[in-house]
Amino acid sequence: MLLAGVVLSSNLHLPLVQGVAWARMYAHYREGYAPLQALQITLSGQVPCALCEFVQKAQHEQQVLAGSLEGTFKVLLPMQAVAVNVTPPQVLNWRSFEATRCPAILGFAPETPPPRGA
Repeated sequence: MLLAGVVLSSNLHLPLVQGVAWARMYAHYREGYAPLQALQITLSGQVPCALCEFVQKAQHEQQVLAGSLEGTFKVLLPMQAVAVNVTPPQVLNWRSFEATRCPAILGFAPETPPPRGA
C-alpha cells in the first residue's frame, strides 16, 4: 500500500498508463493498417485516445505544480546567503557535572543481610 501511494503521488504510474494506451492503440490500428504504418499512427500523437489525453493532462498539471513550487522556493530560499552571526559555544567545566561524593555515607560499612532460615 505504501509503495502504491508513493508511485501514485509522484506520477510514476503515467509511463505505465501511456504504455497500455499505446498497446491498445496499436492493436486497434493493426486491424486496418500495415504493422509499420499502425505503429507510426500510434506513436505520432495526432490521434490521441482517452488514456493518452489523461496522461497529457496529468503531465501538464505536474508541470504547472512544479512551476508554482519553483516560484515558492525562490521566495523562501533566496539565492544570496545572508550572513549569520553565530557565537562560539562556551567552554564547560566538566568537573561541575561529576557526581558529588558524600563522605558521611561512604565511610560506613554496608549492612549485613539478615540470617536465612534453614
